[in-house]
Amino acid sequence: MTAKTRKTKTASSAADWKKQAAGELVDLPSGLTMRVKRIGIQTLMKTGIMPNSLMAIVQSSLDKGKGRPGMDEAAVMELIADEKKVKEIGDFMDKMVIAVAMEPIIHPLPKVVDGVEANRDDNLVYVDEVAEEDKMFLFQVVTGGTTDVESFRAELGTTMDDIRGRQDVELPAE
Repeated sequence: MTAKTRKTKTASSAADWKKQAAGELVDLPSGLTMRVKRIGIQTLMKTGIMPNSLMAIVQSSLDKGKGRPGMDEAAVMELIADEKKVKEIGDFMDKMVIAVAMEPIIHPLPKVVDGVEANRDDNLVYVDEVAEEDKMFLFQVVTGGTTDVESFRAELGTTMDDIRGRQDVELPAE
């Protein structure tokens, strides 16, 4: 290649950076579409959105070479058996969805005062209105995983089949 045919690299323009910051449209397992920003696992850890108690589980999964955040069967079994961790992961997933959703904006639950929830605005989407499967999918997408719903469903199905097939799995009493 001669100097005349070599393409000169240039820095990305401000418009390129702005376009990336505008997020991306993602089709969710529920069939709805959301614009999200990919923030990555490091940002979830650094900002405190992911509690310390869950970092070890995610890091263990990454160390096992899966190349993406997630939980192996042992980690899922540990979560199912520990009611406190089940609550922590639910809270984490809610905070993560609120943090990554650009359009529509997802709002935290209304405040509860003296056991009574504040009125909800019908024009807003609240985090408890986002399906659990969508939350799990968003976690995978924004931390660098697949944006393919069918691939996600196949992986989720395999994990759940492994857990359902175990004789020693007992869900906590309601």
